[in-house]
Amino acid sequence: MKSRGLTLIELLAVLAIIGVLIALLFPAVQSAREAARRTQCSSNLRQVALAMHAYEGVHRVLPNTASNNYSFHVTLLPYLEQQALWQQFNFALNAMDYQGPLCYHRLPVYECPSDASCSAAPRLMAVTNYHGNWGTGNQKYGNNGIFSYHDDKPGYVPFLPLAAITDGLSQTALLAEVVATDGSTRGRRALWATLAYMEFDDFTVYCQNAPFQSPPLSTSGMWRGRPWLYLGVNWNIYNHILPPNQASCSNGAVNADGAYTSGSFHPGSVSVAMADGSVQNMNDALDITAWRAIGSRAGDP
Repeated sequence: MKSRGLTLIELLAVLAIIGVLIALLFPAVQSAREAARRTQCSSNLRQVALAMHAYEGVHRVLPNTASNNYSFHVTLLPYLEQQALWQQFNFALNAMDYQGPLCYHRLPVYECPSDASCSAAPRLMAVTNYHGNWGTGNQKYGNNGIFSYHDDKPGYVPFLPLAAITDGLSQTALLAEVVATDGSTRGRRALWATLAYMEFDDFTVYCQNAPFQSPPLSTSGMWRGRPWLYLGVNWNIYNHILPPNQASCSNGAVNADGAYTSGSFHPGSVSVAMADGSVQNMNDALDITAWRAIGSRAGDP
């Protein structure tokens, strides 16, 4: 008896069934991959936070954020098993005057795998997605976070001990994710600008809508997270002016009074390392008052 092959209709039915199964499985696979990336991202963030604690345990203070314009990411290298890399830096040279190969040296522990810009074109300097908490807004509240940048605002502390966090280490953000620049002007990757300097509350409202009403600020010298070895409000410090995954803006020509917002490509949340070394996922919809309280080392912005 001859075996009968599939008819055209049967073959099309089988292919249709396979297509439906693939369509059903694809989101699950993508979700599983993102879950793995998020786990790795949180692990990296926790390692950096624990390196902060190791540094503080030795020096009794957290790393300085203004040591000849080198970032705390450089200071932490010996505490992340990167002693050989740390020894390549010439700390007598101002970081802003250095344009050598270290600017392009990628460190996986400083990158979140969910951010595809980490492996962007070679012309882009190496990135960090993990920025230090600068507080709830330099313009209105001064330097009330963990890391400071300008010494002309209230609360400036170049070296901060963990004991200075009076709100409790588990209630205060130490580090958080930031979406890095890839050279484009897309959404959270861009830095937007107000047309003129604005008071804090007006600026906050304007920045929330900035991507819809103003051109992005020139990316020249204002790379978000690039390079990781430079200190700066846009390179490795963020603040809690706006909730996660909203826009980032300079305030007129005064970059120090801008909003540098935490962001990620994890659906609906960002990862935040608290000052006790734990890592939490913060929802985009978190109330702004609660978000700012987390950003203040005193608990009250």
